Amino acid sequence: MMAKREYMAYLLRLWREKQDGSWRGLLENPNSGERLGFATLADLVALLEDKTGESVQASEQQPHPAEAETHL
Repeated sequence: MMAKREYMAYLLRLWREKQDGSWRGLLENPNSGERLGFATLADLVALLEDKTGESVQASEQQPHPAEAETHL
């Protein structure tokens, strides 16, 4: 098992193939030029989990600001 890295930098590119299509993207390591593509945001999260050795729990995910409700 690889040691967990303490720092990683990537350039993230996101786009939609069609107007209502899912997001696709590319992570590029600016130091090595390594490119990692993904077809969905879930694939991106899985890739980041693999790179960091940590998993994102559903309870840790923050709601999108447009979907969040204010409770008084």
